[in-house]
Amino acid sequence: MIAKCAGCDKAVYPAEKLSCLDRAWHKTCFKCQVCGMALSLKNYKGYQKKPYCGPHYPKVTYTQVADTPENARLKSNSEALSKAKYQAEFNKSKGNYTQIADTAESLRLKETSENISKAKYQAEFNKSKGNYTQVADSIENVRLKENTDAQSKAKYQADFQKMKGTKLSVSDDVTAQHTKQVNEMTSKVKYQKDFHEQIKGQGTATADDLRTEYLKGLQDKISNTKYQEQFKKEIVGTKTSVSDDVMSTYLKEAQAKITSIGYRQKTDSSSSRYFMLRSHTSLLLSRCITDQPSAIVPP
Repeated sequence: MIAKCAGCDKAVYPAEKLSCLDRAWHKTCFKCQVCGMALSLKNYKGYQKKPYCGPHYPKVTYTQVADTPENARLKSNSEALSKAKYQAEFNKSKGNYTQIADTAESLRLKETSENISKAKYQAEFNKSKGNYTQVADSIENVRLKENTDAQSKAKYQADFQKMKGTKLSVSDDVTAQHTKQVNEMTSKVKYQKDFHEQIKGQGTATADDLRTEYLKGLQDKISNTKYQEQFKKEIVGTKTSVSDDVMSTYLKEAQAKITSIGYRQKTDSSSSRYFMLRSHTSLLLSRCITDQPSAIVPP
């Protein structure tokens, strides 16, 4: 059966037949539908099973339609579905990372990008160095500044009252230890000076008779003996008995002499008073006998 040409609707014989776009064409009928330029299988463009040249190839156009409430509803539904699907995929893939082996090229690019970032940061920092933006103080800024100052002062006062009367322990360095020692020595020297000037000079001066001199020497000896005992007990570390040595014997004899001296003084004073009373009594008796009144002198 002989096919018909799609351009002229006549019979096409096999010698002049051209099959394209699911149709049979005469070679002369296969041309652009707009300008009539003869086309071949290499330079044609088909649209709706018709040949066109490149410049006259029809373009797809869209017709603008006003959005109706139904179209707006469908659009919002499609956007909501798209967002929900995106969120589900995002949450599903959250925390998953794809690790890729670092090649030499990727390491070089990474280092280059870091160097560029550092150089850019340094350039911007040096450019903006020393530049300050002055802003006019508004009423709100002044109020905030005053509130901040008041809070700072209140906090400082509270901390000061809380810390008042407490001593801060600071580790003593060499200078602090030296200063501490100097202060202690100064205090001791001042105390010794005040002691010699005020306390030691307030003793009552009495006439040193034989007994007081003897007691003073004995007190010094007792003090030396006590010092020797403490020295041997504490410093040397040996405890000595004082009752059997020469010093203890000497002290016993001294105590006995002091006791005898006191007894003799009491005895002498009582005997002298006895003799005075006796003589006075004999004088009164003699006067009474001779009847010669006279003033009686009390003893």
